[in-house]
Amino acid sequence: MLSLTKVVLRMKTPALSTASHRVTNEKIFSLIEKNITPDSQILDLGSGSGYMTRKIFNWLQEHGQNSIGKITASDINRDAFKATEIDFVEADFGNKLPFDDHSFDLVFSVEVIEHLTNPYNFIEECKRVLKPGGTLILSTPNINNLQSKLRYLLTGMHALYEAPSVKPENAGRLCGHIMPLGLVYIAYALRRAGLLNIQIHGDKPKKSSVILYYALYPILKMSQSWQRAHSLRYDVSTFEENKELMASNSSFASLTSRSTILEAQ
Repeated sequence: MLSLTKVVLRMKTPALSTASHRVTNEKIFSLIEKNITPDSQILDLGSGSGYMTRKIFNWLQEHGQNSIGKITASDINRDAFKATEIDFVEADFGNKLPFDDHSFDLVFSVEVIEHLTNPYNFIEECKRVLKPGGTLILSTPNINNLQSKLRYLLTGMHALYEAPSVKPENAGRLCGHIMPLGLVYIAYALRRAGLLNIQIHGDKPKKSSVILYYALYPILKMSQSWQRAHSLRYDVSTFEENKELMASNSSFASLTSRSTILEAQ
């Protein structure tokens, strides 16, 4: 006969609210799912209410895996975290993460780095707490999609970025988005930290960006040719270092997706 504790642990816990877009969450969860092994130690940096950590917890139970002690959630406000069945560590991501070196097989952070003043240091900290060969998954609003570029051209503000606020109560809102980093700069931060195997993913194509992509297709192709020629004139070695990233930066997914999602080891 099962003990009451085991029965409770096998019960599926209800979903929590999330500030991230549903399609973004689905894409990130698919990346998390493929990286989970029976021995994985998983860290959610910027867990909010605990939406994604609870989703992983339920997935582990549904697949007959031990879910206790395998997931750690972390954010700046313990009171906001509602997934009480999961270990939580309060942390300010502006400082060193409160975890030992090489502690986790999988670290993910959903829509967090745009809120930070030190995203490069944050990514280095993510690398520090990863075990060798571990995986880091990051997402951030995509300032490279054509709607965002057009908005920036006309207003000086990217899509999903409002005029910034220093008020603490606004930190989690769009006016708390203070670091608009594009794909090539996030990839630079990953490479700088020693995460060299980088895969780039999109999520939900924005209809307005898709329309702009096809309307501006000849101009986009000419611009890409000009950028390639410019980069070669500037420095051949830098061109070689970045040519795959620049190709990704000019891809349909990068020019239309709502979010930029990177997976790195």
